[in-house]
Amino acid sequence: MDLNNFKEVITFAIRKEAEAYNLYTTYSQLAKNPGIKVMFEELAKEEQKHREILQGVEKKDISEYKLEKIPDL
Repeated sequence: MDLNNFKEVITFAIRKEAEAYNLYTTYSQLAKNPGIKVMFEELAKEEQKHREILQGVEKKDISEYKLEKIPDL
């Protein structure tokens, strides 16, 4: 995988995490049941954490990393 493709994958993943965060946040606001509301809030927090991790990866200089092919399982 070349560097440009890797960055595209990370950018795509960040976008998907943001979409999931927005979805869970919306559902938490619509939920009537307090337990369901808390569940969606917790899911939104997890998506935010994932996004932050990916943004950290995006900012790193990964040009020195060696990507190894993983055998097909």
